[in-house]
Amino acid sequence: EYYEEDVDYVALKHRYNQYMLEKEEEIRAHIQKNNDIETCIKYVCAGNYIDFGVANKIDDQLLQGLLDKVNELKISKKEVAYLEDELAQAKTLLYITDNCGEIVLDKIFIEELQNKYKNLQITAMVRGGIASKEQLSEEAKEKIQNADIIIAKGMGNFESMYQEGMNPYYLLLCKCELYKEIFGVEMFQPIFCKEERL
Repeated sequence: EYYEEDVDYVALKHRYNQYMLEKEEEIRAHIQKNNDIETCIKYVCAGNYIDFGVANKIDDQLLQGLLDKVNELKISKKEVAYLEDELAQAKTLLYITDNCGEIVLDKIFIEELQNKYKNLQITAMVRGGIASKEQLSEEAKEKIQNADIIIAKGMGNFESMYQEGMNPYYLLLCKCELYKEIFGVEMFQPIFCKEERL
């Protein structure tokens, strides 16, 4: 009576995982050609468009356009430099993922980080369902508390982690009017910043 028909998210998730897996080698080649973390971050932010919680229908053409024009996306070079300085000194990084499909881009980014920072121990954390700080497992709490650097993907992680004392780097794509106001960016533009500099 109140809600739309159930959506088969299993099929949608599978579709977008396959969609991104088919583009993986092309994206990896582009990243390796540019040979910088900035390009990785832009791809990760572009992939954050795949969000069934915000968009009830993914526009494949818009997604492809974001991926094709990734070099034109703007992120703060100063913020990239801050991250690179921290990565050079860090021993542990916690990478908190977001959605299906885009996780292929997370994988590429993590691999590039491992290649560049050989001594960095990276843990990827995925969500098994809706969770607040209080609902986290002891293992998850320990990883968050002890990580030298935290990277948090997506709007949901921003909304649940902001001002909770974790101070992560947020990577996401602006997908609503509220985020345009908060971050001062246009729709479908990347957001990349550490909480302490927001």
